[in-house]
Amino acid sequence: MEYIISYDIGTSGIKCGLFDADLNCCIITRCNYEVKMTVEGTAEAEPEDYIRGMVCCTREALERSGIPAKDICSMCTTTQGETLIPVDGTGQPLYKAIVWLDGRAAQEADFIREHFPDTIFREKTGLPGVDGYVPLAKLMHIRQKMPEVYEKTAKFMLLEDYVIFRLTGRTVSEKSLLSSTGYFDLNTDELWLDALDVIGINPGRIPDVVEPGQRIGCLTAEAARLLGLTCETVVYAGAMDQLAGAVGCGNCNVGDVHETTGTAMIVASTMGLRDCMACDKQLTVYRHVQKERYLLLAISKTATTVLKWFAEQFYQERKEEDIYAYLSSIVAEGTPGANGVIMIPYFEGMIGAEQSKGVFWNIGLHNTREDFVRAIFEGVSYMLKDNIRLMSGGNEQKGSLISIGGAARSDIWCQIKADVTGKEIVTMSQEESALFGCACIAAVGSGRYPSYAEAAKVQGESKRYIPNSTNAGVYEKEYEKYNKMKGQLVRLYQEL
Repeated sequence: MEYIISYDIGTSGIKCGLFDADLNCCIITRCNYEVKMTVEGTAEAEPEDYIRGMVCCTREALERSGIPAKDICSMCTTTQGETLIPVDGTGQPLYKAIVWLDGRAAQEADFIREHFPDTIFREKTGLPGVDGYVPLAKLMHIRQKMPEVYEKTAKFMLLEDYVIFRLTGRTVSEKSLLSSTGYFDLNTDELWLDALDVIGINPGRIPDVVEPGQRIGCLTAEAARLLGLTCETVVYAGAMDQLAGAVGCGNCNVGDVHETTGTAMIVASTMGLRDCMACDKQLTVYRHVQKERYLLLAISKTATTVLKWFAEQFYQERKEEDIYAYLSSIVAEGTPGANGVIMIPYFEGMIGAEQSKGVFWNIGLHNTREDFVRAIFEGVSYMLKDNIRLMSGGNEQKGSLISIGGAARSDIWCQIKADVTGKEIVTMSQEESALFGCACIAAVGSGRYPSYAEAAKVQGESKRYIPNSTNAGVYEKEYEKYNKMKGQLVRLYQEL
């Protein structure tokens, strides 16, 4: 039997999935690695750690599943966006991986903004504006502040580019990943040469541009030896994690919408480019895995990370392996409205008001820490409603919404989201959407399925959560309070 192996290479860990030819998941393995962050705002990782993680996960998956290496026919990878690795002519890293969380290039971003104001930058790239996190600014930073690295650099690789090079020996970069760099023009579907020219970077230092899902080649002998596979395994270009997740949950056709509640919250809709650009200029546009389709995103930096922070600070005595299941059980026993406590979940800023921070509001002596937990679940759900309204121009829309990410495992959180938004919340049978999406990309690339939508259909719905009209009435009043408080908070931070 033929099998597909896919990888989801995240910020601090990697997941590996083995799927059969019918896209049934056989096994998932995991491995963590370290990202070193500093108070100066840098974030770096050892490039070799990503490869070690792939090796560890692959060998474990083969051993535990008992699947012969010769049966692994296809391979595909999704990675975090924006992470940058400069390499020499032999593909050896010249510096650590500059992770997407790294904001060191703020000064260079200011220079770029003088040439390309936010309105022009978004028209070209789909990004709301340039900042110190965007790879375009980081390229300029390397050229100006790290000349010893720049002079030796043959290619500036993104993380997926580097992984593909280590697997196949080819230097390529796929379009969905490039769409978050600031040097990819969505209108021409190619590199934005004017932007590279302004910062003094020769486009020859960027890998060749390919389509997501394109056949890249077979594993090299060295890659096969490391992974415990064979040189017959074919590698396909993948997609940035957000796009792989969209494919994995079936968000492939114009009009499809899904939300991710993980470390961050993202609401995403598949559209044509013109419709994307006509929406709120604070929203982000990525190139979809399919030609002439794009993903419009509302991105909020904090979601389940607020719950993680709260648990670490105020539930240290809990020893359960899954603290989140325990916190969900607490919320399920509570009542809508969290006994008056309202949480503003924008702990690291909000769209259009980056200086804003989070707030727990309306606290009384009668409140318990359990009220705060419920307020987190509800506050993140209010943020979901914020983002849906932002994407729809303030209009209330009914219908269903696919939900993925860690919070989709919580029945009570999904129900609260349904009650707050008035939309049916749908979860999918494949919880690891990015891994599954990667497998779908490889399956389409190999010709087994005619389209990503058809491949994604092999999974079914897991659960569907119908809005409770009684709870919805409570949340409508609480959301009004939340919205007023949020507006006051934005004004306060603007005045500080």
